Amino acid sequence: MCLAISLTLPFTISASKEPAIRVGLGSIAEEFTIGGTDQFSVVEASSGKVACTLQKETKCLVQDGEKAVYSVFIDTFYTSTDAENFAKTLLSRFPAGTSYNIVSQKGVFSLEIGEYPTEDEAKNAIKSFLSDLPKAAVVAHAGLTVKIGDNIVMHPIVTGKATKIFAIEIKEGQYAKYNSRRYRGILELFYSNEKFVMVNTLPFEDYLRGVVPAEMPALWHIEAVKSQTVAARTYAIRYIDRPTNYAYDICADTGCQVYGGLDREQPQSNKAIDETRGMVAIYQGKPIDAVFFANSGGYTENSEYVFSSPTPYLKGVPSPGEEESPRHTWFKTVPMEEFQEIFKPLVKTDIGEIIDWKPTKLGVSGRTYAGSAIGTKGEAKVSGGTVRSAFSLNSTWFDVVFASGFVVFCGRGWGHGVGLSQYGAKAMAQSGKTYTQIISHYYQGALLTKWY
Repeated sequence: MCLAISLTLPFTISASKEPAIRVGLGSIAEEFTIGGTDQFSVVEASSGKVACTLQKETKCLVQDGEKAVYSVFIDTFYTSTDAENFAKTLLSRFPAGTSYNIVSQKGVFSLEIGEYPTEDEAKNAIKSFLSDLPKAAVVAHAGLTVKIGDNIVMHPIVTGKATKIFAIEIKEGQYAKYNSRRYRGILELFYSNEKFVMVNTLPFEDYLRGVVPAEMPALWHIEAVKSQTVAARTYAIRYIDRPTNYAYDICADTGCQVYGGLDREQPQSNKAIDETRGMVAIYQGKPIDAVFFANSGGYTENSEYVFSSPTPYLKGVPSPGEEESPRHTWFKTVPMEEFQEIFKPLVKTDIGEIIDWKPTKLGVSGRTYAGSAIGTKGEAKVSGGTVRSAFSLNSTWFDVVFASGFVVFCGRGWGHGVGLSQYGAKAMAQSGKTYTQIISHYYQGALLTKWY
């Protein structure tokens, strides 16, 4: 059903519900803290038991051991209670202090007993205590250790590509904490891709509350903030169907888009989120790849000159009014010796001292897609993106000036240059344009749709 609203872009209604999104808050090297608004509980994922209940923020330590830990698989059960009762019966055969794990997988519960440093010790345990159990077998697991506070120590067993270690449970209306930052929704510790990672699972709109003000100042014109909201929502929707990790859908840093949790929220950006609830930009019925960046330098770029492949709705367009950005135009001076040291490894052949640079292929905006380094012994092709990365330039829209003793990069814009320009959106909003018109301008041919 279509809504009869007079807007620049047509709106349609989708019957789908608001999804949840799993956000990876970053890998944990060794130490982190967990907490809650008040009292919180740590629930062990493998057994569903409360490992501890705490009142204040608590330090945790994790360790990914180099050596495997060996346990004895006993059997599978239809309920965790059956597995636990059988474990208690068997533990009377073992030395005091022997541990057990109940692992839930695909509706059944696997019981494993003991933690042994070698496979031979695990086999000896079977011979000594479990000779009457035909299914008893040795299983190996990564040597993981999780310590919570001073006393609670877990030795989780890795199963599958992403293993949940524990979850933080809080009272209704309160918030869980990770490294002193508050988060809506649920916090869970996972082991995935040989790393520990904390994952925040929460409703999609609540996720945006921690994203939008982290990507654009919340006090900018409300129509600009709304356009950023639609871009961020659309960008993240695609990750649910193509997650970046087995444990989560999307990361929380600039590798995806920045997410700061509850402490990053602002009233103005929350208002923009509420007033555009569920709105995404689509092309041919699917959410677009709604990439965005800070400042265009006056003109955005076609996607094929930055990301290699052309995309119909990611075409370069004029973006006036961005001059107030501190990096609308910029300069970077590099001493000649440093320039040579950085640039020479960018070419595969020895072309001697680099004495000049000429762009050989420009995008529609003037950004350098490819160029040629001219040396005392020859020339070599180098992409603009490679030069930008090597010298930490603000964009690929640059010229190079060789002077006595140094090299100057003269450039425009800040970011990759494709899609929505944040300073451009601000300028359009200040000139009276609505967020629908801003989205229409920067994502050519895209339509606004109420996704949920």
